[in-house]
Amino acid sequence: MPPKVVSELKAWKLRCPVSELDLVFPNKAGKVQDYGHLLRRRFYPLQIAAGVSDKVGKGEKATYQARYGIHALRHAAASAWIAQGIDLKRLQVWLGHSSIELTLDVSLPRHPDTFIRRLPMTRDTREPWKRKRNSANERGYGSAWRKVRQQALERDKHLCQDCLDKGRTTVAEQVDHIIPKAKGGTDDLSNCRSLCRPCHDDKSARDLGHRVKKRFGADGWPE
Repeated sequence: MPPKVVSELKAWKLRCPVSELDLVFPNKAGKVQDYGHLLRRRFYPLQIAAGVSDKVGKGEKATYQARYGIHALRHAAASAWIAQGIDLKRLQVWLGHSSIELTLDVSLPRHPDTFIRRLPMTRDTREPWKRKRNSANERGYGSAWRKVRQQALERDKHLCQDCLDKGRTTVAEQVDHIIPKAKGGTDDLSNCRSLCRPCHDDKSARDLGHRVKKRFGADGWPE
């Protein structure tokens, strides 16, 4: 980590809100940042102020819309590392990709003047399986489920329970059914468990009888 970044983080630690979870970037109450708030209040306005935006509408009603989500920073960093000549196997491990081909496909720049690969997000250009997918309400994940999901995250303090069992602290992004709904599980809070995305993907693979992909840490060793 560059010395300037270390210096900035040390200075931030002295003035950031106190967090019982020992978070580096907590919200004002010391809790986990809400992803939607972070986008709307910080990331999108920052892009618009920097001119990284598109004009929407005409005349007096015209507004500006930010171009990228936070995930685009991941592609930008990977593309920049490739341009700097990083070892591709190391980059593959850092990104958690299953193959170097996947790393190159999603990370190589599409345009010579930018390292950010813009991904089309219109309904017509999404993957075929997403086009035909039923809505969240139709799949049983409506408002009632969202309330249970929030309760589970708050109960588990927004931490991945599988990672805690392994001695790691990871922010939970998903709420999983311990007994899958397809096998008779319910939305009862006692059947819900907060997980990070990798742990949730592994759990879903096991539930479906698929092989679980071996994961590697940032040091390149298996987790």
